[in-house]
Amino acid sequence: MPHSSLATPERQPLPTPANTAAVIVTYHPQPDALASMAVLQSQVARIIIVDNGSPATVIERLNETARSSQQIELMINAENMGIAQALKIGRAHV
Repeated sequence: MPHSSLATPERQPLPTPANTAAVIVTYHPQPDALASMAVLQSQVARIIIVDNGSPATVIERLNETARSSQQIELMINAENMGIAQALKIGRAHV
């Protein structure tokens, strides 16, 4: 019986803080949620925040958070597009 060779899948590198990004979707986040970004920064290379239609006062807090670190990128949706669409938007910027 002939021996068939199976293709071995290419091994992907293991996740490390240097090659990992976090996509966070916000919608009217509490102030303490933004404070947790400091903890996350030591665990990933980049943080992409996608806001899903929060009011201007929240957007200003998000902008302050994004300006506080080069690791953080802020994407702002004018309206709530749903978590799946917001995650897709964030993933496109990784």
